[in-house]
Amino acid sequence: MHGGDAGIVFENRVGGSTIVAGDSLRRFLLRKGVDLVVLNGCFTAAQASKIRRAVRAVIGTTGAVLDVAAREFATTFYHYLGEGMMLSSAARR
Repeated sequence: MHGGDAGIVFENRVGGSTIVAGDSLRRFLLRKGVDLVVLNGCFTAAQASKIRRAVRAVIGTTGAVLDVAAREFATTFYHYLGEGMMLSSAARR
């Protein structure tokens, strides 16, 4: 997944991709009852701000993120949530 001003680029298993605008993602999430969205890809902060009204919490990034760093963040973040840490504290780890 990659982000930018136009939207979030989702890649499929065969190498194709689709850009989904933040407003479209927000409308989708409103119907699903999602509480937390982690946009763990490059330049996703703009899209995170667009979907913020649809979910209780959203995390995005303001710059480029290496794959290894994205995996490390996700692993650590969900570990701390599983241990009962508050969302804001887990996101800062």
